[in-house]
Amino acid sequence: MSNSMHITSGTDHVAQYIQNHVSGNVALTPSCLNCFLAKIIDIITLGFFKKNKDDDYKKFTTGFTSNLLHEIQKTHNRNNSYHIPHHIEFEYLNNKIIFESNDKNTKEKQMTTLIVTTQQGETSWKTISTEAFSQFCRIHLAIERNILTEDEISFTPEGKPDSSKMDAAAESLLSYILLDAVSLEVKLQNDAPKPVQPGSTQYSIPPGENGHPAQSPTLHQNTSFLYRQLSRKTSDDDSTINQGGKPLRKTVYTPKQKYLEDTINKIVEKLKNCYSKDSAQKRSTECDGLFRILGNKIENDAALVNIDECSLNIDKTHRDTLVYVLKHSFSKINPINENVLSQMMKKPNKAAEILYERIDTMEPKEKKLFSIILEFYSDAYQSADDSTTSMFNKTQLLVAAFRLTLLPKLYDCIKETPTDLSFIKERNSVGDHIVSSILTSFSYAHGSVQLKTNHQECVNSM
Repeated sequence: MSNSMHITSGTDHVAQYIQNHVSGNVALTPSCLNCFLAKIIDIITLGFFKKNKDDDYKKFTTGFTSNLLHEIQKTHNRNNSYHIPHHIEFEYLNNKIIFESNDKNTKEKQMTTLIVTTQQGETSWKTISTEAFSQFCRIHLAIERNILTEDEISFTPEGKPDSSKMDAAAESLLSYILLDAVSLEVKLQNDAPKPVQPGSTQYSIPPGENGHPAQSPTLHQNTSFLYRQLSRKTSDDDSTINQGGKPLRKTVYTPKQKYLEDTINKIVEKLKNCYSKDSAQKRSTECDGLFRILGNKIENDAALVNIDECSLNIDKTHRDTLVYVLKHSFSKINPINENVLSQMMKKPNKAAEILYERIDTMEPKEKKLFSIILEFYSDAYQSADDSTTSMFNKTQLLVAAFRLTLLPKLYDCIKETPTDLSFIKERNSVGDHIVSSILTSFSYAHGSVQLKTNHQECVNSM
């Protein structure tokens, strides 16, 4: 084993934890295998929260969580359970790692065995309390399902949740997740939405089976929110637990993020009506100037404030200001940065493929919002007329809006290049080719964006 196997600094409490809670057939000596076992125990006992996540940690949690979700699916045929399987096995740094739990012991004596087998056939083991192991599993299930992030979770040096550094919502979610599995499942059932009794304004939370009193007022206020995050058992979820061998991730929205996405959807639908054709295949005069005019600055600024405060009245907002709101929202998540544009300029015929690869790396909520707006731009462009004499045509949309909306860095290099007309004309031509390719290469359905290549569709799930 290399020195990278050794425990890193800043985890002094792990040694004490090992002394108090861990037993095994290998004495705590400086041997490589011992250090390897200690490194894994450091991760399981949350020592990683006190230091930077190195590549070894990422490899461990990726392999561990993938197998954990797979075992949960096999046992419960759904992906939102928090019951911890008794057997987890995977490869980590070329060694076989096995976790075995015995549920026949009493809760106080329940232990999980960690077994490591090297490529040379050397095997050693240690045991750790199942309570500590289950806590690690449930935290990573929550992280994998996008219910919580590592940045939202804080722990004391003793490995206890540090509520002083967590907001109320994260603390409430973590409290639910760290309950024992039976109580958690019972609470999920009890917290399911029920008809509100006359005079009642909120759901109450009954005590768990362990006799503990109801949670804090914060938990009372967030019951329905917790239920939605922890137990969303739609037919969609149950039928698509895995896609391409990879477990699906849950996407959790804050109220502000949900409002933004819903509002953008409503703006898109309203603006589509501006250029749609009637039964006689004639467009409304509302399409004239669409995308060319971005509204009054005062109204635009006010609209951005209102949407940030979740109070934008779409029906009372001018069409051109709505276009501005869309463009502003798009610019904040547009993945076509200077590096991506450079790749597209070198291979303009591959622009859609380059963008598709970049979309795949986006954070799920931004990816969804980007898809909604890009679909609208694509629909507008493909619905526009080819004739340049039309008041709503493709050339107008490219020149007046889409060229710089999609490629905001298109002219950045002009600062270092002679600004002759031939260069600008060439830049415009390549830019229009790239944008036109992007706006005609994707299709959209069920919250996903699809790239069509050689009669094959690559699906990028949202």
